[in-house]
Amino acid sequence: MQSLKSRQRAATSTVTTDDDILFSRYAGKRIVYLESEADVNLYENYWFRDYLRKLAFKPGSDGNANMNGCTAVRQSVEHDRSAGIESYGIVDRDSVKSADLWDLVWETDDEVFLAAKPFGDYINVLLRWEMESYLLEPHALERHLASHQQGRAERPTHEVTSELLQHCDALIPLAGLNLLRHSQRKREINNPYKNKQRDAVDLEVRKLLNTPDDIEPYEANLSKAATFTNSSSDLLDQYHGLLRIIDGKLLLNRWKQIHAIMDDPRYHLAERINPAPIEIATYIDSISSSHL
Repeated sequence: MQSLKSRQRAATSTVTTDDDILFSRYAGKRIVYLESEADVNLYENYWFRDYLRKLAFKPGSDGNANMNGCTAVRQSVEHDRSAGIESYGIVDRDSVKSADLWDLVWETDDEVFLAAKPFGDYINVLLRWEMESYLLEPHALERHLASHQQGRAERPTHEVTSELLQHCDALIPLAGLNLLRHSQRKREINNPYKNKQRDAVDLEVRKLLNTPDDIEPYEANLSKAATFTNSSSDLLDQYHGLLRIIDGKLLLNRWKQIHAIMDDPRYHLAERINPAPIEIATYIDSISSSHL
């Protein structure tokens, strides 16, 4: 008959930890943590299906974290790495705002931004503000809109881009306000002001400034946000530049409200953006092809 101590040793040796289960389930694959289930759907089903033999996309909340978003991604990667599990993370640019990394919030040099790696070598911070910012390509938006409007002919790209730049311009005051409010630990404003242009939005936003002392930092934010056009004469370059500082969800909601789009167009847009955005595809390819 086994002694009590030998039975305890045997039981201890067969205990399976969560890390063991994770390692077994994803053996031979690298785990890539994303901010949400919606992001996982985009990566798995639209942009990177051909990588699923090598990579496993998971929301950060599925790892060792009890929340969603960029913090969950960072915590899950850190935990996995400490357990010997090869994992990576991808977070939106607004994560540097959440971490109060203001130099990076306002950095307009993409090479400098990417080289900073504020959350370590295994967390990739995207150049654009949010995942939605990668779905708001003029050709994809216009094709979706035309299909909703009795299949009308699609407008030229420059015309669509010009419209989107007007929406971005109207949202710059909101970007300036929300960055100020975040620095003050106040709730951000999520009204896309669909029927108002830049000057009218600015007037509405100024009513939300709490004290006269808020005017100077707010106006400084407006000036800094304007530099994200990169002083380019090309409309598409200007637009892509502004997607690094304009809230992608607000821009998408403004576009939907103005054009009376009632459904969620995100996955329809992802389907029309093929191949995947080059910035994201380059990173995914690098971690897929690197040696274990």
